[in-house]
Amino acid sequence: MAREQLTTPLLPQNYVPVTAGALALAFASDPANGDQFQILGTEILLAQNTDTVAHTFSVNSTPDRIGRVADLQNYSVPAGLVVAIQFAVLDGWVQSDGNVYLQSSHATLKFAVVRHS
Repeated sequence: MAREQLTTPLLPQNYVPVTAGALALAFASDPANGDQFQILGTEILLAQNTDTVAHTFSVNSTPDRIGRVADLQNYSVPAGLVVAIQFAVLDGWVQSDGNVYLQSSHATLKFAVVRHS
């Protein structure tokens, strides 16, 4: 099966009027197949744990310009909380298909990605 492609909505500038619901985020995850999102270097990953116990997620790295890899493995998100990771640097994270690969340990740990300009 293929990884689930997460949407990456663009956050509007603060001077742009927004309509009701325009800032809503849809959290999703596919623990069986993994998730992915297209990376341009302006993304913020949000991981939300809606369960009553902690769960983990991982982000697969790629070799950087000098060959180093450093997967983010089993990052624990406490019960009921959200963590945020900014992906401002592509080197070491972008896969050959232009995506970042994620893996959630449980269906109650969900992802959303936002892009800023």
